[in-house]
Amino acid sequence: MSSRAVTGFPSSKSRRSRLNGRRLWAKTHLWIALSVGWVMAVMGISGSILIYKDELERLFLPPIQRQSDSAPLADVNKVMAAAYYLFSKDSGSWSLTFPQGEGAPYRVTYLNNDLTVDVMEPVEIWIDPYRAKLLRLTQAKDRWLDDWLYRLHSTLQLGDGGRLWVAAAGGLFAVSVTSGLYLWWPGRLAGFRWKMTSLHHWLGMISAPVLLLSIVTGLYLALPQYLVPWLHEADKTAAWAPGQNYFTGTQSPLPVEDVMASALAAFPGARLRRLSFPEAPEDPYIVALYWPGYADTPKGWVKVAVDAYLGKVISYHLPPDQGIRAWLEQWIYLLHNGSAMGPGGRALLCLGGLAPGVLMTTGTLTWWRRHRRRKKRRFELLPG
Repeated sequence: MSSRAVTGFPSSKSRRSRLNGRRLWAKTHLWIALSVGWVMAVMGISGSILIYKDELERLFLPPIQRQSDSAPLADVNKVMAAAYYLFSKDSGSWSLTFPQGEGAPYRVTYLNNDLTVDVMEPVEIWIDPYRAKLLRLTQAKDRWLDDWLYRLHSTLQLGDGGRLWVAAAGGLFAVSVTSGLYLWWPGRLAGFRWKMTSLHHWLGMISAPVLLLSIVTGLYLALPQYLVPWLHEADKTAAWAPGQNYFTGTQSPLPVEDVMASALAAFPGARLRRLSFPEAPEDPYIVALYWPGYADTPKGWVKVAVDAYLGKVISYHLPPDQGIRAWLEQWIYLLHNGSAMGPGGRALLCLGGLAPGVLMTTGTLTWWRRHRRRKKRRFELLPG
């Protein structure tokens, strides 16, 4: 009979094997964390800032005052008139993003003007949602911090090739988080109580689910589509003839309200998100709608092309709606920034983004303290 069967305790060979396994996991946890942990800390902090990017941008806007709780949003024509006052209506392309949330402004995007450094860089015009008054005008040079943070978070400022490095760092850090959970997992109640007094173990245990969610969804966003084509769904677009329109050169375009009404009638229950204006007389309006059942992101919006003269729907573009790949396409970004779980989810993901920095600080200090103790002990054991 084995010693385990006689005594009820594992044999010395089994204990050695388990101890060697824990040592291997401990070294894996340590060296992965020391190699990529600080990179993930920087990405986590930048991601936490980006989650609340829109709210932070509003801090620099003049206060938006609503005359009463029942005050309606400003008419689209008045909003665009405020934008056309700054730039000629016919000098470029225009799009209008509708407010999402209480007190959110209209945002008018204008392309091709003489004020930007690069003619293809957009100018954003922020309009008061109730009074149709100009709040702020931002050019490409004013958004350098947003762009810098986004590139840091998504590519580590290494260009398109940086996405692969981000994916590799994320995958390794996931192994480090998993190994940390294995090392923490209590075998005895006493060990559990002792480990729970450590900030590093506390935070690692609590933040692990959020970190793993962020890493897995981030890997999907970071990996180029050509490397994982089986994870991406082909778009579904209604059949239509490109260039089809009803412009004869003599009639006047319909009011913009009629155009929006036509798009909403084609998709009952949908809500307006963005309106792109025709660049040429024969071009249609492009109305972007959030349709319940799809993700409320630009990638999940339904795009509807509406003729500017008869108000007919020329074409529409639906996001993919079948299978696990389509679900990933629609919801992965919302899961990554927490929006799929509402305001609480965004706050949770924001705090989760700060966790790698705290974990790396506490973990590095713990490792350095142990390293110094071992070094001192070896010095004391030297002969003489």
